[in-house]
Amino acid sequence: MLKQWIEEHQELEREIIEHRHYLHQHPEIGSKLPLTSKYVYDTLVSYGYQPIKMAVSGMYVLVGKPSEKTLLLRADMDGLPMKEETNEPFKSKNQNMHSCGHDMHTGMMLGVAKLLKEQESQLKGCIKIMFQPHEEGLVGAANMIKEGILENPKVDAALAVHVEAGMDDSGILRYRKKETTAASTIFEITVTGKSAHGAQPHLGIDPINVAVRIYLGFQELIARELPASSTNVLTVGMLHAGSSHNIVPETAFMKCSLRSFCEEEQRYILKRAEEISSGIAAAYGAKVKIEEVNSAPCTYNDPALTEEIIGYSKEIFKESLQYREKPLPVSEDFSRISEQVPSCFVTLAAGSPQEGYCYPQHNPKVTFDEGVMIKGCFFLYHSAVQWLLHHNP
Repeated sequence: MLKQWIEEHQELEREIIEHRHYLHQHPEIGSKLPLTSKYVYDTLVSYGYQPIKMAVSGMYVLVGKPSEKTLLLRADMDGLPMKEETNEPFKSKNQNMHSCGHDMHTGMMLGVAKLLKEQESQLKGCIKIMFQPHEEGLVGAANMIKEGILENPKVDAALAVHVEAGMDDSGILRYRKKETTAASTIFEITVTGKSAHGAQPHLGIDPINVAVRIYLGFQELIARELPASSTNVLTVGMLHAGSSHNIVPETAFMKCSLRSFCEEEQRYILKRAEEISSGIAAAYGAKVKIEEVNSAPCTYNDPALTEEIIGYSKEIFKESLQYREKPLPVSEDFSRISEQVPSCFVTLAAGSPQEGYCYPQHNPKVTFDEGVMIKGCFFLYHSAVQWLLHHNP
């Protein structure tokens, strides 16, 4: 069935890949995605929709009968602030990159929107399709929830698909019940020392020295203070200081992320991170300020909904549909939706090292097998139609 469906929808496949190429060439970050938002909006209008904007660059459309049960489909749209280093003919034209695959999510979802619109008169119930900014900052979904994405009509369940690169063979769909992705906390550390001439460091207090020692202290925190079985990940992804080779700077800045599946361990690590930072700063005569920026809980796959969604496709995808034994260490702000309504989050493999896709996501050299997009499009479309049939008799 799947092979025949794909053969019958070759034009749609070309179209969603073209969507992906445009978005990949013009990646934008954060909440303000003017080019991305306009492209998605205009495409949806061309399909016959009237998109409703919210949360700066976010939007949603409705298809079907809003007075009946409603399923939410989510696609994220933002990229990352990194320069692309691939040789793709459609590589990024700016200093940002779609290294997490959100361009593929948006391309697939535009395909789903087109299919559903063409079948609207036959649909039972309502599909709300959500296009979300600022997933990488863990605030986009929360902002759209605040502005009412789960209301009018009220959302009864939610589904999202996320691509994976450099792992499973292309086309593998993985799912899991209960906790599926890690909780995440993003926090910043500002170390304030005392500026001085580079030739007279004894007259200043070097914040770089303090920041480096804080970094080293963090490396021992999980390794020496938590059980070997713990699955926490503490990453310092930014460390910035100084403006010249001959100046001891006044400040150093660090931005960190903590991923965890255990709330108690998460609280302990954050508490110890503050104690380590404050203690080291005090030892060297510096001051330190720690500020939590954003956070997201674990993405929770409702067991009953997940069993139902996967059940719709078992006979179609067969061995390509596989259970994930362990939760993912990455974080997802789809988790904010899973806090509110029964949700299902599925991953779609987009190339393994054996297939020539050697780099992981968030790497400037990462590439994705866009041949899986039509499979993801079908999975979302088929799941949505089947859910409506089962919940709107």
